[in-house]
Amino acid sequence: MGEYDVAIDAIEDLNKAIELNPANADFYAKRGCAKSNLGYENAIEDFDKAIELNPNNIEFYKNTGAYIKKNKDFESALEYYIKALKIDPDDKDIKEAIDYIVNKIAEGYSESFSDIEYIKSCYQLGDVYLEIDKEKPDRAISYYRKIINSNKYKPQPYIKIGLAYKKFNNILSQDITFFAFDACMECQNEVNLEDQFEISASSSRFLEF
Repeated sequence: MGEYDVAIDAIEDLNKAIELNPANADFYAKRGCAKSNLGYENAIEDFDKAIELNPNNIEFYKNTGAYIKKNKDFESALEYYIKALKIDPDDKDIKEAIDYIVNKIAEGYSESFSDIEYIKSCYQLGDVYLEIDKEKPDRAISYYRKIINSNKYKPQPYIKIGLAYKKFNNILSQDITFFAFDACMECQNEVNLEDQFEISASSSRFLEF
C-alpha cells in the first residue's frame, strides 16, 4: 500500500472518529496532516478547528504554519508561528521557521525593499520578542533594525529601539534614545502622542546621568 492509500485510509478512519467525538482536537489535527500530505486545500480548516478546540497546543500552530509555508503564503504562515512563539519563546524550530519566512518575504520584495508587508512582519516580530524576552532586548532590536535597513528615514523603528532599551533600563542606550527623540521631534505628524511622550520621558531620564 502506497503513501497515498495510507493517507486516504487515515482520513476515512479520522472521519469516523470525529463523528463519534467531534470535540477531540487531535483528530482534526491528524486529519489536517493527512489532507496536507495529499495536497488538499481544505486541510487548513482542520488545523484551525484543532486550534479552536485546544488553543494552547503549540504543535497545532506549528503544523498549520508549516502547511501554509509550504504553499508559500509566508505572511499568513508567520502569524501562526508568532502565536506558537508566544507559547514557547525558546523553541528552536519556531525561531528557525520565522527567520526563514522573514528572509523569504524580504526576497519577494527585493525590488521594493520598503514594502509594507515586510516592514509589518518585522514590527510584529520585534514587538513579540520585546513582550516575551525577559532579560535583554537584542532579538526585538534585531527586527527593528531590519526596518531601518529598508527605510532609514522613518522615526518609528528608532523609537521602538529606544523604548526597548528603556524597558530593560539599559543606560548605554542613550545615543540611540537621543536619536529616536530627535527623529520623533522632526516627524511629529507621523508619530502618535503616546510614543512622543514615552520617548521624550526616556530621553529626559538619560539627561540625568
